[in-house]
Amino acid sequence: MLSSFLTSSLILGCGYSDFVYTDLREKLKQESESHIVRPGVQGEDHRRIYIYDDGSWFLTFEYFYMGDASKDISCIMAVGPDDEFSSVFEFRAKELPEADLGEPVPRPPLDPIQ
Repeated sequence: MLSSFLTSSLILGCGYSDFVYTDLREKLKQESESHIVRPGVQGEDHRRIYIYDDGSWFLTFEYFYMGDASKDISCIMAVGPDDEFSSVFEFRAKELPEADLGEPVPRPPLDPIQ
C-alpha cells in the first residue's frame, strides 16, 4: 500500500532550514538510515536524499546564505517508496513547492530544466 511508507506523510514545501529539520525529526520520529549529498543542478547549493530503513526516502533542495544560517532555506521536493529511489538523482523541478513549512519564505530562483 503506497500510503504506508514512513515518508508518505511529509508535505512538499519550503521553509527556513532550522524549522524544516526540527519538524522532520518530530514527524518521522527516527533518524534516517543514511543520506546522500549531491551538488545542486538547478540553482540550489546542494541536494540531500534521506533514506529510511523501510526503504522510503525524501529529497531536499538546500539554499545557503553565507554569514546568516538563520536564512538558509530547505525545500522538501519529493518523497517516495524504495521502488522510486533510483530515479531521484535525475529529478528536475519545474517550480519549487508552494506550501510554506513554518514561516513563509521567499522562493529562491530555480534554474530551468535543461
